[in-house]
Parts: sequence; structure tokens; C-alpha cells
Amino acid sequence: MFPSNACAGAVMRPLPPADAPMSHWSAAIREDIMARSGLSETSAHRVASVRESLFAYLRRHGIRHWSDLMLEPVLEWAAEPRRDRYGEVLGDRSPDDIRHRNSSARHIIKSAVRLGAPVPLLDDDSELSDFLSPPPKPDRAPDDPAEIADAVAAWRPQRWRHGSQRNLDKVLPEVRERVLASEPVNVHQTRRAMAVLLGFALWARYDRHSDPVAMCTPNNIETWVMHVNADQGDDWQNRARGVLRRLGPTVNPAAWPRQPKPIPRRGVAAPYDAKAEQQFRRAAMLPRRDRRARIWVIIAAPGAGLDGPEIAATEYDDLVARPDGRWEIHVRGDQPRRVPIRRGYLPLVAELVAMEDQSRFISSDKPGAVNQTVQRIRVGDESLSLTKARNTFLAAHLEAGTPPAALSVIAGSVSYGTMDRLLPHVADRLDPADAVEQALGP
Repeated sequence: MFPSNACAGAVMRPLPPADAPMSHWSAAIREDIMARSGLSETSAHRVASVRESLFAYLRRHGIRHWSDLMLEPVLEWAAEPRRDRYGEVLGDRSPDDIRHRNSSARHIIKSAVRLGAPVPLLDDDSELSDFLSPPPKPDRAPDDPAEIADAVAAWRPQRWRHGSQRNLDKVLPEVRERVLASEPVNVHQTRRAMAVLLGFALWARYDRHSDPVAMCTPNNIETWVMHVNADQGDDWQNRARGVLRRLGPTVNPAAWPRQPKPIPRRGVAAPYDAKAEQQFRRAAMLPRRDRRARIWVIIAAPGAGLDGPEIAATEYDDLVARPDGRWEIHVRGDQPRRVPIRRGYLPLVAELVAMEDQSRFISSDKPGAVNQTVQRIRVGDESLSLTKARNTFLAAHLEAGTPPAALSVIAGSVSYGTMDRLLPHVADRLDPADAVEQALGP
């Protein structure tokens, strides 16, 4: 199950013989745990620090060699009552403490297996094998709020560095209140939050002589974690920082402004479909006021993708016939270019030319002249939109397979982002079978 001598080369000191007592393996196991256990430096130190205690307990129960190892004494060691340095019993161990000691024993025995110690009963059905390969730990389920409140009320630190009991009693009630306000989801998270926030609050009040609430800012938290607790390991510092950052918006909301909501990606006006285009072309041909101007706007906007100023500035001579029978517009202004008119709008061009009127299409020089004409081109309650009309022109070229580089030349100021956002509208019109056939080109 575990490769024998898998990392023996990583241990600098020579390994003891297989029949040596467990205690002779102690130094090699410590080095192996620090180098190969996969634990953080702090956790590896914590695991390695209990190996002598485990070996001493097993020795008292007649287990001196790895070949004599059994699971039951290991579990008894993990649950052994807490004692002071004189051997007096202080009390039973908590479930969390027992779980941590079992985990430490598991890493110590795994290290011995890696180093080649003769650990018995490593077949898949043995209890020791199950102990060394426990099932994945399930996600911790939320605890009952009443149970969390009881844990907060009963929690007290085992030791602190900030003076008398009176100092602790002054700070502890507010810490309890702030932790409950953060709505922890389980008792384990609650106790950790209590321990970390109490340490920070005692430092703020009695070392910095400040209000703990006002001191709960990102900079002060970083100072307390990295400088005041510089002697703690990286593992502890990362956990403490995470706890305080989670509690910060509850403790001192003014110092933790809410992150602004991300601005959603700007959408693009959906182009007109073929039916809407046909309806607007018919609306422009109706014998009403400004018929010539209306026909021109329909040709120039969805037919050639011009914007309002370009529509207003174009003159009759800018409408040029091509040798192939098509028509193009020579656009004036900041982005002079030649734009071929779409095929579906050529009948309107023929109607416009047949009027034999060579004056400007938009006769007025007023800024809103084009918009007034646009408002008169209506289908039901909807008037023409120049933005949607231009996007219709772009989408038609994308659907027809016009190369993006060529399209950016004839369309003027159009970004690749705009064309990218138009692609879903184009794809909706494309039959999947046709898409496959078109993709066979490369």
C-alpha cells in the first residue's frame, strides 16, 4: 500500500536496522515528515513534535518495535487525558484534539512505512490499513444557530498575553457580539473566529490603546498578523488573516467598503431581421413628405452603414455607378471611404436616381435634420434606429463572409469588439448544416 524506502534517499542520516526500537527511528521520522509529508511547515512541526510522546506511550504498553505495532494502543494514546508536566490529569481531551492526535499518529506511522520500518498488517483489510487511509472527510454541514450561540457564550481562551482577568472580561463580550453578527456557519468556524478576533482586540485596546472596532482595518490586520505575530508560522498567519478579513466588514463596515459591482459588458443593438428591413424599405417609398430624403436615409443607413453626419453630408454626386451595375457611395468627412450598397437596396437607388433631382438629399443644415427624417420612417409604432440600421449593415456582411479587415475599411470606425458582439446575432440566422459546409474551406 505504501512504497517501502520510497524516500530513504531524502533522509540525510543513516536509517536504523529494521529490528531497532521505535525511538531509534525518531530523528529519521522527523526529517521525513518535514521533507515528504506534504504538510505545511507549521503542521509538519506540530506532527513531528508528538512522536516522542507516542513512542513513550507505546513503550509503556509493551510495544517497543515496529513489528509489534497495533492500532488499539495508538487510538488510546490519541484519547489519553491531558496532563501537566508532573503527570497530573488536567481533564479529558476535546474531540478536535483527539482528531488532531490521530492525524499526527497517522503521519508518523506513514513516515515509518516510507522509511522501510517493518510495520505489520498492511493488507487492505486490516484495521491499521483503514486507519492509515481514512475515507475523504465530508464537507462540514452548517450547525444549528442555537448551538453556535451556546459555543460563543461558553468559549474562553486558555491563555492570553494582555494582563489581568479584568482586561479579558472587558473585551470578551464585544468579541462575542461581533462574531455572532458575522453569522458563522458552524461551531468550528465560530471558535476559530473567537480566538483570532479576541487576540486582535486585546492588542488593539491594551497595546495600541485604541478602540478595537476602529482598529479593524485592512492595514492594521496586516500589521497584527505579520509583525505582532511574526513568530507564528505561515499556516497560522494565513488562517488568521482570512478570519479577520471575513469579520472586518461586520466589525467595522466603514473601513471595508463594498466592492463596486462589475460593469457588465456593453451589449450591442440587435440588427433588423429581413422582414423588418423590407418593411422599412416599403415605409420609405410611401408617397409622403420628404420621400426623397426618406429613401436616401434607408439606402445610406442599413444599405451602406453610414451614420447621421455622413448621411447629412453626402451629395448627389457622391452616389456613383459601378461598371458591374452596382452602386457605391463616396463618403465625405473624417473617414472618407467608398462603400458598396447592398443588393437589396439597389431598387431604391434606381428610384432615387429616376427622380432626376441633383440637390442634396438632406436639404437642411440644421443638426437634427437627419433625425427628423428618421422619425418619419416608421413601421407601426417603431421608427428607424440608425444604430440598429448600421448594425444590420455590419451583420449582413459578416453573414455573407466579408473578411473583417475589408469590413473595417468600408464601415469606417468599427471595432473588432463590436463585430464580435454581433456574431451571436449572425449565428442565430445560420443553419447548422450550412455552417458545417462553410467551415470546410480551410
